[in-house]
Amino acid sequence: MRQQTSWRRWFSGVVFGTSALLAVAGCGTDGVVGSNPGNEAAELAIDLSDPYGGIGSDPESPGFADEGILGSLVGDDPVTVREEGIPSDGDVPTVLFLRAVWGRVTEAPDVQEDEARDCGMLSWDGGLSVTDGVIRPVSTIRFERRGDYADSLVFPRDDKSILEWVSTTGCGQDGVVIAALVPAANDTLGNGDGLTPDDEIVFATGPLTVSFRLADLARLDTTIMVDDVNGVTFAGFERGDMDDVCRRGRLVGVWARTEVDADDRQGGYFRGAWLNPVGQLVGYMRGRWGTTDDRGNLFIGKVISRGGNYEGHVRGM
Repeated sequence: MRQQTSWRRWFSGVVFGTSALLAVAGCGTDGVVGSNPGNEAAELAIDLSDPYGGIGSDPESPGFADEGILGSLVGDDPVTVREEGIPSDGDVPTVLFLRAVWGRVTEAPDVQEDEARDCGMLSWDGGLSVTDGVIRPVSTIRFERRGDYADSLVFPRDDKSILEWVSTTGCGQDGVVIAALVPAANDTLGNGDGLTPDDEIVFATGPLTVSFRLADLARLDTTIMVDDVNGVTFAGFERGDMDDVCRRGRLVGVWARTEVDADDRQGGYFRGAWLNPVGQLVGYMRGRWGTTDDRGNLFIGKVISRGGNYEGHVRGM
């Protein structure tokens, strides 16, 4: 991943029970109207004293017509590899998904590069492997195609239980989304015993090697730091999570203090992209956080679909 500015803080988390997170929620069709592009004025206009921030339920332009949101908060890049057809001579396999992101995982992506900033270069060459079954690559995350920070998956693969990559990070992040397919019992593609408590998935790179039980993968959500700024975030899903994108997914984005006013009580803003379990962009969120006299610290925001249709409000303290 290339060098990036990072005056904003990066957040990333699994979305469980999304309809409970939103004050009003529902998956709908796309709609488009105008919005205020290019700066934080729209977020800072949100009224923290109002339960809904004074935010209406009208549709918006995709990404709130904000070039910063549209440029930096995007879906993952799908991987299409001809060799990845996985035959089976048994029952339907257990399918589990893992999203792994490594590098400066606490910092926000930025549309503009900062060539003057030097975060060094950290090699994450390595891969993922499973003790039973096969790994199918689904998406890459922020892979660079050329230059000093060029990244790539390693093909062809002699052993489909292993997926390897070449990856270097500086001020940013790289990552992958994979599907782990564990054949049913008696399927000759696997060990013949199906998914068992002993089956593991192993993440092995120079900075970090760690393993997780495949049986626990569907609810995995953890970050492991390797130094003060670099680490790896892991989030797992199961095939059933794909049935309803309103129910489960990944939220990634920025949480920033405003530069308009030095008053700490004014707080700042947040912007996020909502991804489904395999990294496809589902929608966007934007809002404001700060402090009020009567309610203390809180945040209020609005969620829209990928095309701009209103999905709901989000708020908390």
